[in-house]
Amino acid sequence: MAEHLEKETDVSTLICSAGVLADMLGIKQTTVRHLASSGVMPRVTNGRYKMRDCVHNYVMQLRIQSKTPDSGSTDEKPELRDMQAKHEAIKLQMSDMQLKLMQGKLHKSEDVEKVMTNMLASMRAKLLSLPSRVAPRVAEASDPTEVMAILQADIYDALHELSEYTPEMFYGEDLMLDDDGNLIMTDEAVSESDTEVNG
Repeated sequence: MAEHLEKETDVSTLICSAGVLADMLGIKQTTVRHLASSGVMPRVTNGRYKMRDCVHNYVMQLRIQSKTPDSGSTDEKPELRDMQAKHEAIKLQMSDMQLKLMQGKLHKSEDVEKVMTNMLASMRAKLLSLPSRVAPRVAEASDPTEVMAILQADIYDALHELSEYTPEMFYGEDLMLDDDGNLIMTDEAVSESDTEVNG
């Protein structure tokens, strides 16, 4: 009986088909044939394989692949992995930018341009109207110190336009403050950013 068991456990001489080998290793028959053509799985005859040598070589190949950096499946193309990695990196950057927008640490260039154009146009109008507003008062003043005080007050008033900066001015239409004063994205902006990321 012991002799019979010993003979059954000796797999060094066992020959099997591609189907049996594929089933045992949990791979497809086409993969077995591909590995045989690349020399990993030795054939005895066409469609027949040395079981022990094939299993040994397959395990060694898996060990080598696991130690090789960036080793993927044989079916997966490196270009596809690179594209997926880039896509994930872009999604991460977009999420980071949205967070900075919501924290008021980042502003869209069109929002900045709009706000600054309005502020500078208002200041320009005040400065251009300065002579006509100040001239009558300066004409009545007799002391140079009084003239200087009048001019200084009106110039400060015009420059005050630039000092009224608040981060909220740059939020644009896609961001707004909720009832508690927290910055939130509007529903439209959220759906647009989801479309950009997923598209």
